[in-house]
Amino acid sequence: MESAITEKGQATIPKAIREHLRLDTNVLVRYLTQDDPIQSPKRAGSLRGNGRPQQGLGSFADALIAELGASSACVHTLIFDKKAVRLPGFKLP
Repeated sequence: MESAITEKGQATIPKAIREHLRLDTNVLVRYLTQDDPIQSPKRAGSLRGNGRPQQGLGSFADALIAELGASSACVHTLIFDKKAVRLPGFKLP
């Protein structure tokens, strides 16, 4: 699924995603980018403190979201990924 960015720099979240995530208006959305898929697993491992990724626990983006949530004092983050839910801070809806 994809969406375009307008001349004003605005992006629309597709309706199917908004409905799936039950997003309403006035909701803060955080964007994560992944620069290099080869380097990302190495960074995910360092986020977990051992220098290498743990197998079956989700992706770099998942680990980064978990770290950001914890640093923002979030109790938990809802996620639909059954692998990522194994990371601390995540919960299935």
